[in-house]
Amino acid sequence: MLAYFLLLAALIMLAPLSMYKRRVYLLVALSMIWIVMGYRGFTVGNDTPTYVQLYPQLAQQNLTNGFFEQMIGGRFEFGFVFLVKCLYFISSDPRLLLIVVATFEVVSLGYFLGNLSVNIPLSMILFVTMNFMGLSMSAMRQCIAMSFGMISIIYLLKAHKWRFLMVVLLAATFHKAALVLLILYPIYQMDISAKALMLWTGLFMIVYLTFGSWFNVLTQQVTAYTNYGLLNNGADSNSLGIAIKILELSGIIVFCILSKRPKETPVVGSPDFDLKTWKFLLFMLAIGIAFSILALKFSQISRISIFFEVAMLVLVPRSVGLMRLPSSRLIGNIVTICIAVSYFYIIQAYRPEWYGIVPYVFTG
Repeated sequence: MLAYFLLLAALIMLAPLSMYKRRVYLLVALSMIWIVMGYRGFTVGNDTPTYVQLYPQLAQQNLTNGFFEQMIGGRFEFGFVFLVKCLYFISSDPRLLLIVVATFEVVSLGYFLGNLSVNIPLSMILFVTMNFMGLSMSAMRQCIAMSFGMISIIYLLKAHKWRFLMVVLLAATFHKAALVLLILYPIYQMDISAKALMLWTGLFMIVYLTFGSWFNVLTQQVTAYTNYGLLNNGADSNSLGIAIKILELSGIIVFCILSKRPKETPVVGSPDFDLKTWKFLLFMLAIGIAFSILALKFSQISRISIFFEVAMLVLVPRSVGLMRLPSSRLIGNIVTICIAVSYFYIIQAYRPEWYGIVPYVFTG
């Protein structure tokens, strides 16, 4: 884990730079993360060996069956296979795939944080310690889709609804689960009030109670998932991790609600976002909790939660970074970093199989 702690140490020590040169810090931080992700060994990450092995095979895969047939029936989505074919045409070395994917992921992260984060260093530290980076090195297709998802969120907040739709659909060509991001459009358009929360809670209860019926139908219709069926494997595989995630997201929501509430319209020149955006991002975390609860019935669903968990990368730093007193902000940053680093260490030391990123091997 030395590589990760060296990365964290660099992110922390360079943090003062962000006060004067925000973009410079962002570029330096993203570059360091890019090196760790793009030049990792082929054994780092649960799925990395599989993608490395399948790289030449996917490059030869026939896409003439059609876009929709590939999306519905193929194991790998059209967009990912097409990307591999293009990269293999350039080089047969699977290193190129890791580098290109890492490049896209850090650029998307930079775009997301550059638009929303008021505390870039803490956002970067959370990206590493809350295992977003670990998942990026483990679940390649999903995290490409997650990166598109971060871009789509910015488009949604900027009222570019057609761009939002196109980016979400593009994300789905890398991982079908990205289609769940479409629910963000009606949520952002509505007034997030107590009445709306009750309505969505009721809807979730219906989904939860009828899970067995509709999930079996869904998995039978999507050929790539027919082997899953309704496997009650949450308890068998990763129920502890899912329970931890539910507690983690719940704690973050409570912390953010108790923090300084944004204004309806931010002060001109303020880095803060408005009240509507704040409520929307909190609602995203609540959706993450909902999918995590469903994952207790079928653990694979827990991976969908990551599309919504990205909201924590801006909500937590906002709550800490906008504390009134400088001393409070300093203490808040220190406490948050200590908790996050401890969480990262415990997960990687005692549950390394969750991500498969330790031991880290650097390959130039």
